[in-house]
Amino acid sequence: MMYIKELTSKEQMLEFLSVMQELYPELSADYYGEMLDKMLPHNYGQIAVFEGDQCLGISGYWLGTKLWCGSYLELDNVVVIEAARGTGAGKLLSAYLDQKAKDLGCHIMTL
Repeated sequence: MMYIKELTSKEQMLEFLSVMQELYPELSADYYGEMLDKMLPHNYGQIAVFEGDQCLGISGYWLGTKLWCGSYLELDNVVVIEAARGTGAGKLLSAYLDQKAKDLGCHIMTL
């Protein structure tokens, strides 16, 4: 059974570098870590979908506020590993973030 887990630390996010490398094959651990150091203090987060212990996909997201729309949640770097495409893993990521946006009082969710 698939389930969602929020990745709340840089270390957790780095653990699943191989999933992000499906989208960015040249992404190194050092560079990814540097970018996370810059992004995490600015309302960046990640969720991951798992089946057992295997990470099937990840979506980053940003929380922000703009004058024209108010609070928003923006999806960023949505990736599902090739072997899990078509299994509903992407739908689960999207549905979870849609509910998270609602729970946080966001007016819109963007991609």
